[in-house]
Amino acid sequence: MKKSRTKFIIGCILLVINQPIGWGGMVFFNSIAFKYHNSTYSYIGFAIYGLSWAMLGLGVFLAGPQGIAWSKSVFAKLFAPVLKIIAKKK
Repeated sequence: MKKSRTKFIIGCILLVINQPIGWGGMVFFNSIAFKYHNSTYSYIGFAIYGLSWAMLGLGVFLAGPQGIAWSKSVFAKLFAPVLKIIAKKK
């Protein structure tokens, strides 16, 4: 019982953090690549983005359908203020 709870928690954590890590890493390293005119940084950014997909797959596997539903609700709560700001600017 404890082992499945640990899997669930790890899976949920992976589901919540994969998007910020993937998109954030790609944007950060691509901006560095643009600034220094070095495409190696861009490759690092895309590698981090690819790693985030692996995190997503592992998170889905470990957390299951209940973890997916939970992570969606957490993600919606975290980004609701951001979406309101974006909606006001339009």
